[in-house]
Amino acid sequence: MTSNDEPFILIVEDNPDDAALIQAAFKKNLARSTTHLVFYGWEAQAYLNRESPYHDWTRYPAPSLIVLDLGLPDITGFEVLEWMAESKWLVRIPVIVFTASEDPEHEQRAYALGVRRYIQKVDDYGALVGAAKQELRPRTETTELTELEG
Repeated sequence: MTSNDEPFILIVEDNPDDAALIQAAFKKNLARSTTHLVFYGWEAQAYLNRESPYHDWTRYPAPSLIVLDLGLPDITGFEVLEWMAESKWLVRIPVIVFTASEDPEHEQRAYALGVRRYIQKVDDYGALVGAAKQELRPRTETTELTELEG
């Protein structure tokens, strides 16, 4: 359970080793955040649809951020993104794709589907943590920083 001001990150990753590294990186660098891991695209959809066992959103809150692998074994990350695009509220959740794919067409397609960041797993996990921190920063803080820099 998280309080309203604590970021909640839904991680959709089928590789247990990658999932453990992502969770460890977030635990170390985003101490106020909470994560929940699902291994399949259908689980991500069930979570976001509030289907059993995810119907209790005091226990499974709406995500502040989604970290999504594209190469899932059942429903691909692209299929999850296409499904999310059909919902008015799901498209508001920032998504970071964290993938092993080095195909530039995959990156273009992901951005076309509304992804905020596309990071290859060959990059260090610091890039993922940095992107997550930036996406989780409150909008007012982001706006103020942009105004100060501009």
